[in-house]
Amino acid sequence: MSREAADPVRRAAELVETWSGVSVSESQLPVLAEDLARIGGPEGAAGVVARLLGGDHAAREAILARVTPPETYFFRHASHFQILASLVRSRRADGRACTVLSAGCSTGEEAWSAAVILAALDGGEPPAGRLRDSVIGWDLAADRVARAARGRYRAWSVRAGLAGYDALFRRDGDEWEVQPRVRGLVRFEQQNLLDPALPWPGRFDAIFFRNVAIYWKQETVERACENLTRLLASDGVFLLGPCDPVPAALAGWPTQLVDGAQAYRPPPPPCYAPTRRPPPPAAPVPAAAPLPAAAWVPAPPLPTTRAAGDAGLMAELEALAARGAHAEALDRLRSRRSPATILDRRCEAVLLLHLGREAEALALFRQCVFLEPEDPAHRRWLAVGLAALGRNDDAERENRNALALER
Repeated sequence: MSREAADPVRRAAELVETWSGVSVSESQLPVLAEDLARIGGPEGAAGVVARLLGGDHAAREAILARVTPPETYFFRHASHFQILASLVRSRRADGRACTVLSAGCSTGEEAWSAAVILAALDGGEPPAGRLRDSVIGWDLAADRVARAARGRYRAWSVRAGLAGYDALFRRDGDEWEVQPRVRGLVRFEQQNLLDPALPWPGRFDAIFFRNVAIYWKQETVERACENLTRLLASDGVFLLGPCDPVPAALAGWPTQLVDGAQAYRPPPPPCYAPTRRPPPPAAPVPAAAPLPAAAWVPAPPLPTTRAAGDAGLMAELEALAARGAHAEALDRLRSRRSPATILDRRCEAVLLLHLGREAEALALFRQCVFLEPEDPAHRRWLAVGLAALGRNDDAERENRNALALER
């Protein structure tokens, strides 16, 4: 690509990143140039850039649709929806509604999946004084918001199945349509996650922020995460995809890793100093019900499926990791791992990730997959290791492999 041709392409890339946060790398510029040529026609890339700078809405929507992949499907990373179901049951037991945000909802499959969980667990009309459950889908691309609102999908969107909720969909030829009782729970809006004044009057009980930040620079991820965490209830849950970078804003949050999918809780408020008396609470705040699988510990947790005889060692490693003593935990594991098991290797790899030794961790995750290729958990962890090295395409492939093994 000549410099003259590249200059408007680079300018378009700068505009795209400013609007959407999506970073266009040097290697992606030729692809962006082709997209601009298709959109601009005789005007070429320079003409499209001029239209973008002039505020042409249609040109902006067209280029955003090209650079922000709409890849999604129903019940993607199914463990997150198990966590959501547990949260909904907790809210029901306390007489509370559940509000869910799908941040970067694309064509809506994630938001509808959450709504299906709410509808399936709904006992009908809410009791007096309890608000209705709701799901909000936000996305930057207007055409995807419109597609999401239709609630109709072809087979590709349900390729992972409907998690047993088929009754909440209607089959219409080669399409699936959500039932009316689900539709009443959801609305979609065009919003920019980088806008610090995101319009929501309350707090969300669950925020899905998955497979969006993998296309962003870290500083952009931090901006969006800061905006979103302000909207999370104090006992809510924040959900990241297995390939997503972990924002610094979530450092120190209690977390859970289930089948490679990450979930975070806000930390408890700091204790009051002994010389100060806290103000009386307006109303008692019920504690959230425990989520499925392991207790919430600093992430990523160590694998916990071990032989009974190793329970003491695992408890010791967990305690060291909880204190941030990952190097000590690694030395302890290596001193006791004769004969080494595959799970020992996976634990070692997780500790190496904590220590920033991603390449060594990746080699061990690959050994686990080689020795037990039919175990989906190994492939989920391999995806985590690949994502830590920025190899998001490879990580997504391994997650697909894991999903195929789980069927």
